[in-house]
Amino acid sequence: MTLRFRLDPVLELRRRRSETIESALAEIERRRAVHASAVDEIRCEMNEVRAGLLRRQATGKVDLRAIAQAQAYHELLERRLVRAEAVLAETCRQADATRAELVVAYQDQKAIEKLKQREQERNDAEARTQEIKLGEEIATVRFNLRARGSP
Repeated sequence: MTLRFRLDPVLELRRRRSETIESALAEIERRRAVHASAVDEIRCEMNEVRAGLLRRQATGKVDLRAIAQAQAYHELLERRLVRAEAVLAETCRQADATRAELVVAYQDQKAIEKLKQREQERNDAEARTQEIKLGEEIATVRFNLRARGSP
């Protein structure tokens, strides 16, 4: 015998909330990966500029204009890196906050599911008790009928 759990609508809301937060976290993680990739690209570009400067200096020919341009570009990349790292840090903070929110949502959902499970267990126990009582009644009626000599 399956009874309708009175908190099923609440449980469904909690499940939807968890799914919504999961989706939001997935999107934030996707953005985090994009920002981390951007930071890595800027660092690689900075290393290439630095290596180019060292190669130019190693040749012995000094082109001050080219060195100044390379240094200016390197400084531009440093500023971009600082901004990209700040965006990445903010995205990581958002991911952590969303992850914490997801934990709370899961806990809320699990609490309702536990209540539903307990109610189902109570209903099952009640059904077993009713079955036993019915079986005892049938046995009593049979015993009484046999005791009177009825088939």
